[in-house]
Amino acid sequence: MFLLQTDVRSQGLWGWLICCAVLFGWSAWMAWAFLNWRRSPVGSLHWSSGDGQRLDEAGAWSWTDQAAVESLGLAEVECVLDLQRWVLLRVVGVDRGQHWLWVERSARASRWRDLRRALVSNRA
Repeated sequence: MFLLQTDVRSQGLWGWLICCAVLFGWSAWMAWAFLNWRRSPVGSLHWSSGDGQRLDEAGAWSWTDQAAVESLGLAEVECVLDLQRWVLLRVVGVDRGQHWLWVERSARASRWRDLRRALVSNRA
């Protein structure tokens, strides 16, 4: 907003340099974000609830990468940003590696509400 309201012509050479630096920085950040998004993992997130026989038995999350044979057990799944059709999740594997996942409704629209319910019940 600052750049839109500033008359760069009245700022002289420094105004142009600052404007170009900000534009370059923003463009570099957008390119970096796009490339990281394109390289993000593709797979399936699974919630296995307990068998319902024991009250102390909690469910478990697991992640299956599209290229992997075995699923990876997850120690923690946290909903960081909920945009209704997209959800940003922070997941911590059993090996304590932290990853970020964008989950999209379009991948399996029929199970979207189930996923969101599992995420909410996981918080409680």
